[in-house]
Amino acid sequence: MKVKVFNDNVHDFKQNFRGEAIYIPAKGFVEMDQDDAHTFQSQYYPPEVDAGGAQKPESFKMLRVEGGNTTPTLDPWTCQACGYKGISKKDLSDHVSARLHLNDGHKHLENETAASAEEIVAGIVDNDEVMTLLAEKMSAAMAAKNKNAAVQKTATKPKEA
Repeated sequence: MKVKVFNDNVHDFKQNFRGEAIYIPAKGFVEMDQDDAHTFQSQYYPPEVDAGGAQKPESFKMLRVEGGNTTPTLDPWTCQACGYKGISKKDLSDHVSARLHLNDGHKHLENETAASAEEIVAGIVDNDEVMTLLAEKMSAAMAAKNKNAAVQKTATKPKEA
């Protein structure tokens, strides 16, 4: 996505960026890709100083970026620990209170993976065995996550009178 990079200084701005000379006239702008614009804005620009050691006004980097999405958007009512998506604030609060994403099954998998990593470093396991082991761990983790999701769904159903 293209955005505008404005030079708010009364002096022209010149800087090399990724092997290319960028020139922005005073109170003017250039268009750039959003990622490049933010990288360019935050790139270090050495200040020029006068004989007294004060920075010259023409070396002030007074840039601002307009346009584009500046903040990431998060889905509302999403658990940041496990990715569970609730349907309301109360649903997410119940999920977090139940601590279903912090069960012992995950700790057990972490311990097994750590032991396997030690074997890999020691050179005991070859690459095919490593890939098989990782696939098994991923399958077990997904099964545990699905089990937790099923438990969460049954735990949040309203009780019938």
